[in-house]
Amino acid sequence: MAGVVAAPRPHLRPARAAAPAESGPAVVAEATPAEATPAEATPAESTPAAEESTSVAVTASLPAGTHLVQLGAFDSAEIAASEWTRLQGKFGEFLGSRERVIQETQSGGRTFYRLRAEGFEDRADARRLCAALTAEGADCIPVTVD
Repeated sequence: MAGVVAAPRPHLRPARAAAPAESGPAVVAEATPAEATPAEATPAESTPAAEESTSVAVTASLPAGTHLVQLGAFDSAEIAASEWTRLQGKFGEFLGSRERVIQETQSGGRTFYRLRAEGFEDRADARRLCAALTAEGADCIPVTVD
């Protein structure tokens, strides 16, 4: 009796993005008033890029029943947008005309940004894309908006 015994699930965050995630919380956890000023200065320096990416990239909400694929979860919308660009370059033939969706969410008192793609006819269509991407070594999870 041959077949798949258990379907492997991708990690919540791609391994290549794990390093920034590990350094981000460590800085926040160790922040003291003296360290808070440099940490606050860094985002202020990148504010124009953040506003450009965030104003275009972050999606407020999607209708219930929308079929998506999740490609990762990141510490900022900018990192999610750059990951989309990287994935488009590497897997453009698979992603085709899919639309980029970046959703801000919170979990465990922490804000992060989900990188997703929309433009699927149904869940099976989303699953086919994920099968193709995971076969090529990318993380992908089909999801449906509640």
